[in-house]
Amino acid sequence: MEQNVRVCAACHSVEPDRNLTGPSLANLWGRKAGSLPSFERYSDALKASGVIWDDRSLDAWLTDPARMVPHNEMPFRGSRTHAFARICWHSSRRPPSRGLCRSEPPKTA
Repeated sequence: MEQNVRVCAACHSVEPDRNLTGPSLANLWGRKAGSLPSFERYSDALKASGVIWDDRSLDAWLTDPARMVPHNEMPFRGSRTHAFARICWHSSRRPPSRGLCRSEPPKTA
């Protein structure tokens, strides 16, 4: 499963406001697509899409991003078997313990 996480981690971080080629996925759930203030390279298409990230929109995006939001600039082409990407995206949703990635560094005593 660690290899699955690396697919997302090549372009995305799950640490808040740590953007790479793509935006941080931390606190993604319920956020409007293209709205992370610390990331400035969203496509106009994604910013204007009106998409709010949830289970349904995430599944559509990971299956076929170009069909969901034509003219977006994400290089990931999508996959019907997108479990590897879903792992990272789900890690940014609710409590970090729900996913394999963490949306914040683990707390130390």
